[in-house]
Amino acid sequence: MIKEDIYKNVNLFAPHSFEYIHMLLNQLKYTSKEYDKKSVQEDAIDVLKHLFEIEILNVYQWVNNSELNKIKLSKLEILSKIESLWLTRSRQDDFYDIVIFGSQEWYIEALKNLGLTHTTDWEWFVENKIGNLEDWIKKNRP
Repeated sequence: MIKEDIYKNVNLFAPHSFEYIHMLLNQLKYTSKEYDKKSVQEDAIDVLKHLFEIEILNVYQWVNNSELNKIKLSKLEILSKIESLWLTRSRQDDFYDIVIFGSQEWYIEALKNLGLTHTTDWEWFVENKIGNLEDWIKKNRP
């Protein structure tokens, strides 16, 4: 997935917009019938890679691999581990056993400082309070 396409889907950047892989896939407009396609996996990994690179996403918990919760993994190691745990014939239920994602604290706090609440319309907020989301993230991330 091309970076420009990622920013067209501003909902991918909403804090806590997805916790599980299948929630990300749904935001990318894939149906459960497509979860086992290699191209779908590649798109999801591309999005995750970008969100990790701009430091707004983190791993909250490795569900069935608790030993991973005790070590610091690089972004590439995280992506590699997700790919290896992503089953060829993944169903929605399979994704609950892999990883839970969360938003980086700096990102949540910066958005709250602009006035974001849990009831704020995210698309309106981006358009009226942030403007160019990519530039805003670059300027505000630590």
